[in-house]
Amino acid sequence: MISIIILGGGVGSRFGATIPKQFITIAGKKIIDITIEKFLSLRNKYELEIIVVSHPSRNDSYPGVKFVPGSTSRFNSFFNGYCATNPKSHKILVHDAVRPLISEDIIIRLINELDRYDAAIPIIKPYSSTVIEIEGKIQNIDRDAINMTQTPEAFTRSSFSKLYDIEAPSSNDRTSIFSLFVDNQDKCSIKLIPGSQDNIKITNKYNLDLA
Repeated sequence: MISIIILGGGVGSRFGATIPKQFITIAGKKIIDITIEKFLSLRNKYELEIIVVSHPSRNDSYPGVKFVPGSTSRFNSFFNGYCATNPKSHKILVHDAVRPLISEDIIIRLINELDRYDAAIPIIKPYSSTVIEIEGKIQNIDRDAINMTQTPEAFTRSSFSKLYDIEAPSSNDRTSIFSLFVDNQDKCSIKLIPGSQDNIKITNKYNLDLA
């Protein structure tokens, strides 16, 4: 079994709307609904469960979709969803509700990579020249060595459980689950796969217009 955890519990304070951005509509559909339906369409290929972490007052009804409440941080919200997964589920994918344009090809590639790796994530390369400022000094960075991560973040249950047990006290501060694997590469195997420029995260009104 595969567990899909969709994170839709944010309040979208930076977006400036009167409701959380995942509940804004695109072409007559809520963003979160478009995202959920992308994964529901894979039920004809895989045995999977879908867990949506969202505001309890805004939980719509989807047959076979489980809703759990969010928390004060992204990681804690994810962990609420993780605790609600079926213990028999071996592969877990975590996706942002506000990335409704995720492609089926990327999802399938991530699922397949978990047969060989402990964790996998889609990435894209930056197009602009990149610099970094350290202690007041600006330095150039080779952009070919830089990757921008997207979601879904994919990993196996056994590998996450092992790493989380090691550093549970500090994990709650993480904004990325995949960073747990990056920081512990001596204990796990990870894989970067090509993402897509279309897999945008809707964080502002420009992203919304583009979507």
